[in-house]
Amino acid sequence: MLDQLKSTIERGILTSGTKLPPQRELADYLDINFTTVTRTYKLSAQLGLTYGIHGKGTFVNSNGIDPLTANSPLTRTIDLGFVASFERQTTSLTIFLATPLSKAPRNF
Repeated sequence: MLDQLKSTIERGILTSGTKLPPQRELADYLDINFTTVTRTYKLSAQLGLTYGIHGKGTFVNSNGIDPLTANSPLTRTIDLGFVASFERQTTSLTIFLATPLSKAPRNF
């Protein structure tokens, strides 16, 4: 099923932005198991062929480039500069938690 979906996208039958049918409806229409459709949609998203918007549906992706999602590989992330700040807070928290209550700073 994934190969068929990939083929129809590559041939331009399904164009960018096309909304795919809901998984349950497609499974009922094709008379196949729901998990087969779910697995196909998930794999197509991992390949960058489609993307899903929770509560909206699954859509054909433009040019096979997937949008930034929580499931995107780490090589496709954007550095927002929070790491250093988070590390400093974690270090402060670790020191605070390791300090006995009688010696803990009052302003923390």
